[in-house]
Amino acid sequence: LQNDLLGGLIFSGVAEGDPLYPDWADSHAPFNRTLLTEAKTHECLKLLEVAPPILGLKMQALPKDLTPLERAQFIGDNLSALQRAAAGAFVRRKA
Repeated sequence: LQNDLLGGLIFSGVAEGDPLYPDWADSHAPFNRTLLTEAKTHECLKLLEVAPPILGLKMQALPKDLTPLERAQFIGDNLSALQRAAAGAFVRRKA
């Protein structure tokens, strides 16, 4: 966050070999179907000294015919995954 320039960080997953999310397409694959794992997300976040003001993810709920309850579960599962990935990542470093 040098000079307070980073206003937010949004993760967006990409899949490979998944029947719902095309290979390497901008399809916003969720954590459980993406090459962007919780561990990789955590390692990325550890590079920051402090948490950005906005931390989020882009995801597409597939298949398209999910019920509202299934969509809510999908969103909750992915937000929980992001929360787990961020846990302990933002430890201010000593100068």
